Amino acid sequence: MSGGGSGGSPGDGPGGRVRRLVMAAVLPIGFLGFFEVSVIPVIAPAIRQDLESAHSATQLVILAYTLPFALLVVAGGRLADLWGIRRVFLLGVGGFAAASLLAAASWDLPSLLVARGAQGMGAALMTPQVLTAIRFLLPAARRGRAFAMYALVACLATACGPLAGGFLTHSALGWRIVFLIEVPVGLAALAVGAWCLPGPAARPGRPGIDVRGTLLAGVGVLLLVYPLTSGTSWAWALLPLAAVPLVIFVRHERRVERGGGQPLVSLGLFRLPVFTAGLSVTVLVSVLLGAFFLLFVILLQDGLAYDGPRLGQAITPWAIGTAVGAALTSRLTRRFGRRALLAGAVLMTLGMGAFAWAVPMAEGMPAFAWALPMGEGVPALAGAVPVAGATSVPLALALAAAGIGTSLVATPALDLVMSSVPAGEAGGAAGMFTTFRQIGGAVGVAVAGAFFYALLGDPVSAGRAAYVRAFSITVLLDVVLCLIILGLIFMLPRSAEPAELTEPVTRPVALLFPGQGAQAARMGAGLYGHEPVFTATMDTAFALMGPEGDRLREEWLRERPSDLFDDVTRAQPLLYAVNCALGRMVMHRGVRPAALLGHSVGEMAAATLAGVFSFEEGLRLMRDRVEQIKDSPPGGMLAVAGSPGDLAPYLNGQVVVGAVNGPRQTLLAGPSGPLGEVRERLVADGFTCRPTRALQAFHSPALSAHAAASVPAWHATELRPPELPLYSAYRPGRLPDADVLAPEFWAGQPAEPVLFRTALDLMLEDGDFLLVEAGPGQGLCALARRHPAVVSGRSAVIGLLPARSGDDSRDREAVDAAFHRISAEGHPLDRRP
Repeated sequence: MSGGGSGGSPGDGPGGRVRRLVMAAVLPIGFLGFFEVSVIPVIAPAIRQDLESAHSATQLVILAYTLPFALLVVAGGRLADLWGIRRVFLLGVGGFAAASLLAAASWDLPSLLVARGAQGMGAALMTPQVLTAIRFLLPAARRGRAFAMYALVACLATACGPLAGGFLTHSALGWRIVFLIEVPVGLAALAVGAWCLPGPAARPGRPGIDVRGTLLAGVGVLLLVYPLTSGTSWAWALLPLAAVPLVIFVRHERRVERGGGQPLVSLGLFRLPVFTAGLSVTVLVSVLLGAFFLLFVILLQDGLAYDGPRLGQAITPWAIGTAVGAALTSRLTRRFGRRALLAGAVLMTLGMGAFAWAVPMAEGMPAFAWALPMGEGVPALAGAVPVAGATSVPLALALAAAGIGTSLVATPALDLVMSSVPAGEAGGAAGMFTTFRQIGGAVGVAVAGAFFYALLGDPVSAGRAAYVRAFSITVLLDVVLCLIILGLIFMLPRSAEPAELTEPVTRPVALLFPGQGAQAARMGAGLYGHEPVFTATMDTAFALMGPEGDRLREEWLRERPSDLFDDVTRAQPLLYAVNCALGRMVMHRGVRPAALLGHSVGEMAAATLAGVFSFEEGLRLMRDRVEQIKDSPPGGMLAVAGSPGDLAPYLNGQVVVGAVNGPRQTLLAGPSGPLGEVRERLVADGFTCRPTRALQAFHSPALSAHAAASVPAWHATELRPPELPLYSAYRPGRLPDADVLAPEFWAGQPAEPVLFRTALDLMLEDGDFLLVEAGPGQGLCALARRHPAVVSGRSAVIGLLPARSGDDSRDREAVDAAFHRISAEGHPLDRRP
């Protein structure tokens, strides 16, 4: 696999060596993301002392990283779906490494805060790519082990942050070495990632990022995270305000989905029980860990006056337990399924409970001193001598047990969350996962910290016993969280493994062909002269059309076509030719489609590739059709965000339902005047409407007489039974031979409604497919991505061309990436163009 992105790809399945390099690139970055969060509270006092800053500097150093991270992490995940994993990963890692170097060289608090902010932005870009790379680049059979390694790295980083911070602050360079060691790690990951991660072609042709959704999500997350991490009382007043942008965000994302756009967050993921339950478990584990490590560090540093090395030794049993649990996870979940997670949750609960019991004993206090009132009896124990040997063993065992249990729960939950996500949503889901984990950790820190200090009272006057008692009581909250996690695990599948890991991944290819409205300037022109089959098909079309073909070729290749480009006499023959050229190109590479489905005029291309009539016959029939339609009265089509039932009161004999593309995606058709009147009424009543690129009233009675005029041309053509499964959006479902061989069926299509969603439902009921849109834009991709079969991951969808035409290089990159993805499904391809 080359760094240029054109060679090797997930489509071919990375070889063992390259796969190891992928993990070598992303896992250290996963470590840095967790390490950065856990180490700062430990080294913050040394930073404050060295830079001669006020006590509030601790919160500022934490917030300077947390806030930009929270603002940008969802967008950072989605950017991988738009620009490719490598580009975003390298940008984030490079920025993070440079910012770490700047942090190590900081000369005062403001310069450190600037560096910390840059670190947060870099982390927001690089951290989600770890999960995206595992989900998208590794074959399903190896993802369980990869996620286990990631969870091991995450847990070790969380545990090692305080440990390393304690040791390193006593080195010659002090706290600065913590930032310095991040630089070579980042540079190494940068070099390996540049070589082995796929380039921009890995995720081509997606619509631009949802800027408004990004801003709304960022503001909402900011209003959640800032009050939870700032430590100031006035900031808590901002917490309820977070609901406002988040509610607007959800409504906006739904609107984007209904309009056929690409939302920042696919809300349909939350309709998947596995995704929701797995994400809930993951978030609660983050809450638990955030609370526990904050309180444990406070207890050891402030309450028991541990220095750095002693603090590190105290946390070591947790790190060992985490490593043991992660090493056992894959084998245990494969053999025992959900029971392994339940065992982990029980072990985690017992470990936390035992820890609440063992800490007082280690300090020479009664085992249940946390249950005693803060009267004279407990403070009197402040000077007690810790019990030697015997009590330290239960303490270490409790920590190790909690660490093992956490790994047994967190790793399969993470695996379920990411493996239940369609590959096209992996980046956005990784951003969501990282955001929710960040919020969970912040909630744990805030709630546990507030509860702890409420029990403790004045930290200055509180003795060791007061710290131990407050800590032991607060740890009981973690026990409650463990019990909640235990209940949530029952919502997970019994196998505790996503179906994707136990079922064949290979899905047959189904080609989708778009219709009128998808045409665009230079659609697929980047392939002309580069892909021989595509070029030959287009040249054949232009030659068959004579002088008009030469004019159409010139119009097609213009950067800005004339106003006649959308006229039916130009748009439909050209769209038919491009659809057929793309379909022929796919089949020439050795792909035999298991299904063909077209939208509107796209059904003509589907029939051609199925062998019902030849390309030359189809072009002749298409030209005859448009000659009959071109003189029809002016009309159009209107896309409305509503169901046919919602729109029934607005319909009349002239304005009708022309197409149904989704549950709330309907096209109305009719003559210009009546359609304009209906549009005004719909807008006044709050419906979202958008005219399509059609100058005739397609799929309405206005074209009935004109469509009937083409019947003789169809009767003069020999129609043949399809050689490939042919699905129809006019007679939804697999098309029977009786309809295929009926000239009236084909001739009447311009006046009949297109029931694309019903046809797609029936096709996906017949099996799981890799849906490939063989046409300009990705309009059908956007419709199919919201189908439950695609959202659940049973089927998948890709486009051969980018969402927007005009960039020749993107056309070729998109086609290369599509063929890589088809190959990833197990379809052998002829590499010759």
